[in-house]
Amino acid sequence: MLVTSPYLIYTFQLTGRIFYWGNSGGMSLYWMSSPYENEYGAWDNEKFTANQIDFADPGINQLLKLNHQNDIDEFTKFKGVQKDDAYRSKAIQNIKAYPFKYVRNIYANISRMLFGFPGNYAYQRPLMKIWYSSVLFTLMLFSFILSLIHWKKLHFIIRFLAVFALIYLGGTSLLGVGTRQFIIIIPALLFWIAYVMDLTVVFNFRFRKDE
Repeated sequence: MLVTSPYLIYTFQLTGRIFYWGNSGGMSLYWMSSPYENEYGAWDNEKFTANQIDFADPGINQLLKLNHQNDIDEFTKFKGVQKDDAYRSKAIQNIKAYPFKYVRNIYANISRMLFGFPGNYAYQRPLMKIWYSSVLFTLMLFSFILSLIHWKKLHFIIRFLAVFALIYLGGTSLLGVGTRQFIIIIPALLFWIAYVMDLTVVFNFRFRKDE
C-alpha cells in the first residue's frame, strides 16, 4: 500500500474514487456476465480478437460480434470512468436477468484461472494445460482440509495468509480472469502448503533387511 499509494492518490484526483486501480473492471465483469451459450465468461477486447489463438476457426469471432457488437458500439461512446460505468451497468443487468448463467460462468472462470480453460467458442485442449496445475490444486485441497482440522495450531501469519489467499481467489473468480491472476499468488500458496504439510504430515519409511 505504501508503494502504490502515489498511484492511488493520482487516480483519486482524476476520478474522485478511492482505490480506483483502473477502468477495466467493468469490461471484465461484462464478459463474465455474458448470458449466451458457449460463452464462459472469458475476457475479450472490443474487436473480438484477444483470444483467437485458442479458436478452432478464426472466423468464430463473428459469433461474438453478433452477440455483443451493439453493446460495444454503445460503450465506445464513452471514455474513461464513464465507459467503465457503462460496462458495469450492463453487466449488472445481465447478472440480474441471468443469475444462474453467471454462476456457471464463475465455475468456468475458476477452471480458467487454475487450468487455462475453457474459452468462448474455443476448441478446448485441457490436457495440454491441466497437468502442471493439477498437482498444486490437489495440494491446495489437501492443505485446506488439514488447515480446518488444525486451525488453532497454525501460526497467526499462516492463518492470515490462508484467509487472504481465499479472499483473493474468491473475489478474483467473480471477474473474467486467466491463469496470470493465479500465478501471482502461487508463492504464498506454496508457503502455506509447505507449513501445513510440515506441521501435520509425517512420513515413516521402513526398509526390509535382506534375508
